Amino acid sequence: MIYLSSANNPRRRALAPVSGIILRILVILTLAFVSSNCLTMIHTKAIKDYANARREFDTEIVKGHVGMAKGVVRQDGSTVVAVFPQTLQGPGRLLRLEGKDGALRLSEVSASIEGTPALILRQNVCCMEDAALRAVIFAQPGDVKTADAIVREAFQIKDAPSANALGVIDFTNVYTVSAYLILSENGTIKSVSALPPGDYDPAMSGIDWNVRSRPGYVLMHLWYGVTVPLDIVTSPFQLVAILLLPPGAR
Repeated sequence: MIYLSSANNPRRRALAPVSGIILRILVILTLAFVSSNCLTMIHTKAIKDYANARREFDTEIVKGHVGMAKGVVRQDGSTVVAVFPQTLQGPGRLLRLEGKDGALRLSEVSASIEGTPALILRQNVCCMEDAALRAVIFAQPGDVKTADAIVREAFQIKDAPSANALGVIDFTNVYTVSAYLILSENGTIKSVSALPPGDYDPAMSGIDWNVRSRPGYVLMHLWYGVTVPLDIVTSPFQLVAILLLPPGAR
């Protein structure tokens, strides 16, 4: 009887290149999923970022600098309404701030209102320890302070026009927007309203889609028809990739 070694076995020699290719594909897929994670999760995040109302704001501000615009404010009972130009991207767009019981809502309107002078400041500071931002965050009704004082002393804008109300839009966080509306009267702060700290999307749902595109948003959802099947097919490789990660990185 004649025994063939594996090295001299023609069948095994023929399968060797194929198995090598398969091994390379497995390695490439494993490395790809280690670096990219689940495709559907990544696409979901991309959709959420695209729909973020933050994209509608004019955020082109040099760090440490402030953009200022004049608007008007009016109080209707317990509701404070202010309208400002030069805050959203695009000509002629007006931002409406509505504060009630400490909560602030942002929307877009086509016409201004009658009222008294107000200012809005857009800023992109280096950190939350910024003195001016802290003066806004910690402002409370009853404080012996005015909107003018905050602008001229905390923000150091000495030549700012006089105003009864101050709106502040902060873009320090690259994913969210912080917004405040302060109304002062007779030398004291009368009311302070702010966007909710959690999911603020409902409070900004009234801002039109101008920079964002609703058809583009729908098309992005259709892309799930590609990412979900790919994730299903490649799930074994993703599992291998996860198992290959060190415990602290899983």
